[in-house]
Amino acid sequence: MTVRLYPAYPQQLYLPTNSTQASFTLTAGRKAVTDWYIAGSTTHRVIDLCGGRGAAFQFFGTDADNETLAAVKIWAATYGYADGATSPISGKTPDFIDLNLFGTTGVVTLSTATGAGTGDLVPSTSFIADTIASWAVGSLGTTLEATYGLGTSDEYSPAGNVPATLIVPSFGHLVHGFVVEFDLNTAASANALYTLTA
Repeated sequence: MTVRLYPAYPQQLYLPTNSTQASFTLTAGRKAVTDWYIAGSTTHRVIDLCGGRGAAFQFFGTDADNETLAAVKIWAATYGYADGATSPISGKTPDFIDLNLFGTTGVVTLSTATGAGTGDLVPSTSFIADTIASWAVGSLGTTLEATYGLGTSDEYSPAGNVPATLIVPSFGHLVHGFVVEFDLNTAASANALYTLTA
């Protein structure tokens, strides 16, 4: 068996249960965190970069093909700990985060492509997005991309029922994790797959 060293991270599911959030509700600023979720939320999950630099995202949802998720926001999270730790501690949930908008997609459209069946992170009843329109990096994202010079983020939007991917090569060393937020339009629910990149 060949050991694959790079990238070392597999595709993972963002939310255990799809989000039905119909509009953006998060704002930038300091937020309390409980068990890797922004306090009081079941859809705003904080994902630790686990030493990775960036991430790639694919989106999926339910109801039918060619429906729209409307838009997706990617938020950058910098951690804080009540005990005064100065850097992330593996496996330890931060007590609070500083949340800043990294970027926002335009309309994300579901395709006829579905999950592959048993064992797939995407259920066969869910449709995978094949179009991500107009990715726009926010002011923090622009600053981080320019400061660290590790590549600009962009969307791969092939259409034709081929999974679309939003690629963030690097969040920069300032960022410890991220939050994905959905704004549903005609789709009934939404979720994401993410792949951390080294």
